Amino acid sequence: MVAGGTADRAGRMPAAGSKCRPDLDLSCCKGDEPCYTRCMIEPRKILIIEDDPDIMRLLSRTLSTAGYQVTQAYGGRDALRKAETIAPDLILTDLAMPQMSGVEVVEMLKGKPETAHIPIIAVTAHMWDNIAQSAGQVGVDGFINKPFSSKTLLREVAVFLSNAPCGAAERPA
Repeated sequence: MVAGGTADRAGRMPAAGSKCRPDLDLSCCKGDEPCYTRCMIEPRKILIIEDDPDIMRLLSRTLSTAGYQVTQAYGGRDALRKAETIAPDLILTDLAMPQMSGVEVVEMLKGKPETAHIPIIAVTAHMWDNIAQSAGQVGVDGFINKPFSSKTLLREVAVFLSNAPCGAAERPA
């Protein structure tokens, strides 16, 4: 019995990026109080912005295998469009990209009310360069240094998602 409902174990266990599907009695949700039932049903959404196809494959495969719903963007303009369309719970971005840098992308995302509250992690080989300092100044929430291990990636993603409400992009600050 879960909150007046039932939970069954039909099917296989969900992956780390998703949660079980209990049948909950949500009569406790009143008025404007948030009831994050979507988190229990759908995997958390992550937008990856990366121009290197090999790194994109590695990030996507690692996160998808862990149960996250991954959307890929191979450049800044594509990323800005997808961030508004899919309402990700977390964004991972490279900083050194052609045409539009990751710093510019972060600055634009943090400047829009619809996307300003989405946590952004920079995945970069430029941790100690001016580019990383600029990224921090425009609103990057965290950094993962390249090269990285799958364990480090999954740990950092889990930390940021545990601090962000499910569907964060759907509830502007």
